[in-house]
Amino acid sequence: RLSYPLGNFGASGATSLLPDSGGLDPARGVDLTYFTGADGFAKPMCPDTEFGEGLKWIESVMTVRDGGEEKLIARVAAGTGMEKTREWHLAQWDDARQHFVSLVRWDLHEMHESSHPFRATVQGVEFLYLFPDLRVRAELSALRELKNYEAFTCLTGRNAVDRDAAGRVRYSWKPGAARLRQGQLRDLTKQGKLKAGESWLHLLDMETGKPVEAGRGSVCWNSFRHRWVTIASGEPGEIWFSEADTPAGPWGFAHRIASHGRYNFYNPAQHPFFDQEIGRIIYFEGTYTDSFSGAPAKTPRYDYNQIMYRLTLDDERLALPAPVYRVGKTDKETRLLPREGVEAQHAWGEVQEIAFFAIPSAQHRAGLVSIWRGEKPGSWQTTSRFPDDDPLFQALPPDATDSMTEILPGPDGKPLGRIWKNPLTTSTADLPPPPVSVPQ
Repeated sequence: RLSYPLGNFGASGATSLLPDSGGLDPARGVDLTYFTGADGFAKPMCPDTEFGEGLKWIESVMTVRDGGEEKLIARVAAGTGMEKTREWHLAQWDDARQHFVSLVRWDLHEMHESSHPFRATVQGVEFLYLFPDLRVRAELSALRELKNYEAFTCLTGRNAVDRDAAGRVRYSWKPGAARLRQGQLRDLTKQGKLKAGESWLHLLDMETGKPVEAGRGSVCWNSFRHRWVTIASGEPGEIWFSEADTPAGPWGFAHRIASHGRYNFYNPAQHPFFDQEIGRIIYFEGTYTDSFSGAPAKTPRYDYNQIMYRLTLDDERLALPAPVYRVGKTDKETRLLPREGVEAQHAWGEVQEIAFFAIPSAQHRAGLVSIWRGEKPGSWQTTSRFPDDDPLFQALPPDATDSMTEILPGPDGKPLGRIWKNPLTTSTADLPPPPVSVPQ
């Protein structure tokens, strides 16, 4: 805004038709129609009359049904700076006034952090996940009460790290618990309370094996990959792709999909309503800015603007290792299965640990070795026993050089290929099973 460089700090809003309803193909852009005030400029979505003076940050926007009607709901951080806030609000869209109104005021002072909610049904209960590690039942009454929010955390009520009998860090969903933010995870690591691989979001660079400091991002179900995928920021300007069997993980390996030199590109968010070809093509956007970076100059007409990218998920560089689980009610009955095998045998409750990581059989990458179950229990082979039998997973060839891998032996002891070592040291006992249904 020419009269004030920062423009509107009550949050702006706009609408757009979806591509299949007359809107633009996302490859061309998004045609936005802004909500405007009497002066013609973008009006505040969170006006001072409802949320007080100062900055208002809409953390998340979601829809719920209440009394048979669909409601547009937002969580809003209200305050005067970038750090602690004055208060938080649960807000509802007012169709008549075309802005949000406050439903509940919370005496919270956490800094704003953008959230990109998604839905998933777990054991018959539909949840809104504000973050992969923070969820609440998808009901307006549940959203109102902070005690209903569940955090996926390894901290106990005494703020100690929860560990199982073997000493492995144990994560579980705890109602009313505080979300364990990335800064806290880093502090716990510096203090020696957590080790590498004990964070619920622990990513390794697929190319170098080095840890990725994953930050803001989004998680969405992808029907093409048949997994949950995340688009997350790393170091300023770097964007990473990873995938997992559940919204909360286990996350293991990542591939860098975008970088911006010394410029920053933060808060990436995938827009699943733009997915094409059942998710083979996805779109994500982020904020391109010299702020919080070492950029020597601003890019004219682009600085502090949104940029959207298109990503094709059948690119072989995105063939990432996924967990192969050790499954069985007793140690004598164990078998090794990828997620698809665990689901087919309804054996998620029998998962003991992650044995190793391997490339899922449905993903394509040149030079991989297909692996089938051998005739002897616990053995493997590179040929199928049955004509229509799909391989369990894929491995690198035996002569591949990769420090993150180890040999997979055949029945005669000779190497069949190389599979990836499990980079995680957490207990999987409390990981939630994949949702039984995902809204389309």
